[in-house]
Amino acid sequence: MFFKRVSLILLAIVTSTAIIGIFDEFTGENGSYDLITFFNSFMMMPAPLSSLSRARSLLNDDGYLV
Repeated sequence: MFFKRVSLILLAIVTSTAIIGIFDEFTGENGSYDLITFFNSFMMMPAPLSSLSRARSLLNDDGYLV
């Protein structure tokens, strides 16, 4: 089951638009994203708990935060 979910996530990344930038400066519509990733950056944010909460609000109900 785990591998099936991973392959579905990878498929979504390939077929969707990726937005790369500074998370604290990003403006987006709540509940409209399938996947949000932080690569070696989450621990450097000035308010990581606030950023985590904001990331959750940007995800749709079935979204993933990595």
